[in-house]
Amino acid sequence: MLEPALRRLRAGLLAILLLPIAAWPVSAEEKVAALDVTKIEAAISGQIGKGASNRTRQLDLVNNRLDTTRALRPGGSNANSSSLAIRFNGKDAEKSAALEAKNYIAPEKARRTRRLAVWMAGDVMVDSARAQDPHLATVYTNGLVIGADARLGPRLLVGNAVGTAFDRTGIGGEGSLRSRYISNTFYGSVFTTAHTFLDFALGASHSDYSSRYGHADQDRAATQVFGLARYSREFRRDRFRFRPYGQAALSRTGLGRYDGPATGYCGTQSTDTMKLTLGMEGDTSIVTSAGKLRPHAGFEMTRVTKHTSGGVITIDDGSDDYVFAASTSASGNMVASTGIDWSINDRTTFNARYGVSTDVVDFSPQQTISASFKLRF
Repeated sequence: MLEPALRRLRAGLLAILLLPIAAWPVSAEEKVAALDVTKIEAAISGQIGKGASNRTRQLDLVNNRLDTTRALRPGGSNANSSSLAIRFNGKDAEKSAALEAKNYIAPEKARRTRRLAVWMAGDVMVDSARAQDPHLATVYTNGLVIGADARLGPRLLVGNAVGTAFDRTGIGGEGSLRSRYISNTFYGSVFTTAHTFLDFALGASHSDYSSRYGHADQDRAATQVFGLARYSREFRRDRFRFRPYGQAALSRTGLGRYDGPATGYCGTQSTDTMKLTLGMEGDTSIVTSAGKLRPHAGFEMTRVTKHTSGGVITIDDGSDDYVFAASTSASGNMVASTGIDWSINDRTTFNARYGVSTDVVDFSPQQTISASFKLRF
């Protein structure tokens, strides 16, 4: 009878003796290493995402410039233009406002047969809702571009544009990622026939990233080269116009090594992206006593393929390296839209649009309805 009691007593004493060892705290260095790996992952993901969005925005602004000048091609002309916007965002929609100067061309300049022209495009955000968070920038921009182009003939336009973007966003609950971006893009448009054009763009950019979270500071630079080609042909019948188009965009981003005083360092990485777009759009014009109506519709399908090389994070406390595996991903979406543009007079316009978009993988349709009324004075 005493033997079972003695066994239970020995087990209890052993548990009491081992309790301090089991509850021994994990070293601060081990906690820091585990935390920093997670934060570094978030920082790297944010850097790659920022680089992609900045590049896309710069190319979109260049494409818009080419679309603006295309109507002037038959006369071999060109024109200065501006589509800058300063947007003020408050804590609610009622306190938000925008100051826009979109595609403004002085009448006396539009009458000239210009060969050389300058243009500006982009937007600046002033967000008072961010002012209370030190990890977010109150003033930021997704893209500003200043460019100049020359029409060398009725069929050829070439130009160059310099762009920039800057922002500071959050990482988790206590960190921030500051990004600065500058790019230079050479672009042009060639009309191979009267109704067929080929747009092209070739550019390079440099980015600086600064990550801050807790005790750790990390800086990193990135370089990027990118190119774009867009081909389209227009078909007309009476007042109806139909235009199929295709576009290909390629980019390669090289992320340099960065060092952190408390976290170690991450090796170089690269990301290759290819985006293919196919679509068609059509419209017609109707002139009435109430103004000019332009019903329009379109369909577009996009596929994006991205490959990111592997990387290694080495922690300064001597723990094992953390390896990022190389990854390849593909995504795509489809968009169908219809709408109407109503020009009541030279100063008053009304636009309405309905669209449906879906991811080609998950197939989750989303509907959007938008309307705008503008009065210029």
